[in-house]
Amino acid sequence: LSVDVAGEHVGSCSEDGTVSVQSLYDSSEATTHWYHNPVKAIALDPEFSSGRRAFACGGLGGQLVLCSRGWFGNKEDILHSGEGTIHNVQWHGALLAWANDVGVKVFDCYAQQRISYIDRPAHSPRADVFR
Repeated sequence: LSVDVAGEHVGSCSEDGTVSVQSLYDSSEATTHWYHNPVKAIALDPEFSSGRRAFACGGLGGQLVLCSRGWFGNKEDILHSGEGTIHNVQWHGALLAWANDVGVKVFDCYAQQRISYIDRPAHSPRADVFR
């Protein structure tokens, strides 16, 4: 689950590949996205209620997907792939961080570039054990 800073929208994801974002105050304001693999993590843009309708999600498919509203409808960009399951995603300000089987990565959404990488320590337990 993820809630935006204003506490007006909540996002959820599920094992069947469904991602849903719903307004807590307006039932007509809801979006649903379907993916081919189970989705394990979602993070709403902190300013989702202010009009920046974006969220990031990932899961067993090994892709971190940034979904946003574009000129001609919804737009999906794959920010990262190929390093195993996305276990967790967090969004704070302009920074988007996610954990996968290899480590933790941080992406600056304003600069549109990855800015940091924290390697998983050698001989550490599998990432899925901590979930």
